[in-house]
Amino acid sequence: MVIPKTALFFTFFLSSLEAFGQVNPVFKSLRFEDDFKKFQESKPISSYEQLKYINFGEKSKGWMSVGGEFRFQYQFFTNELWGVLEDDPDGFILFRNLVHFNISNGKNLRFFGQIKNNTIQSRIHPIRSIDQNILGLHQFFAEWDTQILGIPTFVRVGRQEASLGAQRLIATREGPNNRLSFDGIRAGIRSDFLDIDLLYYHPVLETPGIFDGRFNFESRVYGFYLVRHLNPSKKGADLYFLRVENDLAVFDPERGPEKRNSVGTRIFGELNRFSGDLEFIYQWGRFNEGSISAYTISTNINYRSSIHDKRLIFGLKTEIISGNKNLDDDVLGTFNPLYPMGAYFGLAALIGPSNLIDIHPSIQFFPWKNFRLNVDYDIFWRHSTNDGIYGPNVRPIFSGVNAQERYIGSQLGMFVNYYFQPHFTITLEHTYFQSGDFLKEVSPGKNLNFTALTIQFKY
Repeated sequence: MVIPKTALFFTFFLSSLEAFGQVNPVFKSLRFEDDFKKFQESKPISSYEQLKYINFGEKSKGWMSVGGEFRFQYQFFTNELWGVLEDDPDGFILFRNLVHFNISNGKNLRFFGQIKNNTIQSRIHPIRSIDQNILGLHQFFAEWDTQILGIPTFVRVGRQEASLGAQRLIATREGPNNRLSFDGIRAGIRSDFLDIDLLYYHPVLETPGIFDGRFNFESRVYGFYLVRHLNPSKKGADLYFLRVENDLAVFDPERGPEKRNSVGTRIFGELNRFSGDLEFIYQWGRFNEGSISAYTISTNINYRSSIHDKRLIFGLKTEIISGNKNLDDDVLGTFNPLYPMGAYFGLAALIGPSNLIDIHPSIQFFPWKNFRLNVDYDIFWRHSTNDGIYGPNVRPIFSGVNAQERYIGSQLGMFVNYYFQPHFTITLEHTYFQSGDFLKEVSPGKNLNFTALTIQFKY
């Protein structure tokens, strides 16, 4: 399977080289948001431009666009899971290949489809659901656009990716090999001052085979998300309500059905050299026969500076994410991040955002054009000593029921990015996690190293 993917990679790489001097595409995280309508105004010249805008005929307003991405990634762990796993170290290769089409009638109806071919090679430890899907339908939806009282409105039905706000609750899960998609419906309005989205989703159940993914009847999320744009447009506020129902939820030390409501607000914007956001979420509902009361407060502040005309960005993130305080009552205090970013605390994705207090300073430096160096340091504590720590998939890693220590450990990370035009990106990343008292109490507590090389090509 490596040969076809490699051939596909070089085919579109060579096609894109021809177009570098003629087109400067902007690739969105959600590829169905890519906008190549400018080719309607001028006849495509290069083979790449012809691929991005295929007209159905002189008399037809309909058009089609084709695109995708290829990602090669090598990951290497020593003391993965802090020494619990045997056969250490473990190095393996991940391939992600996504191909999509976007068909429009040129008026108000379009169809978007995306096929995925994600594989893994040479991993010693068990393959995770986020690692492999040999061939599957990642997205396929119909979207109808119109105007109601002069306000742009859309309805999107089918399998689709989703990203809301700062991606603390619903995200594309970009870091892992398998991105996340949902089966469902989303409708909303877009205006200069207000965006409103209504959604009903079932997260797609990942399977490793060929077109064997199935509808996930056990889990669903629905609600609304409102964004108020302030003047200037880089400032705004979010208000949202999301309800998740999961028949197979697991929280330390129990499992059972969960019906959880999340109400949140987020303020974001820029002021002079500062930018950032502040978000608060409160959750309530039912888990097994008990109730839920959980919350999180998150801040992210960045300051832009320069040294000898070279850009610098200083960042500071802090989070308080509740855990379960009392094992003797019927109130679950563990915060559920629902479907968050897959690389919430870095590509290594060692810990997920539940039962945590963390302080996360960082520095980004741009010494040359298209080159970025990032160094960050994250310190983790358990919010509650009666609760364990969780992975990004909201599953317990280590129980905290019989543990006393609060300090989990510290994580030093560094990565460098080089962007060769919008099409081609190379990233080298290293993470060192020094185990704290809690990890030494519940596991071998060995210090962990993670290294990854990522080469990504988009077209």
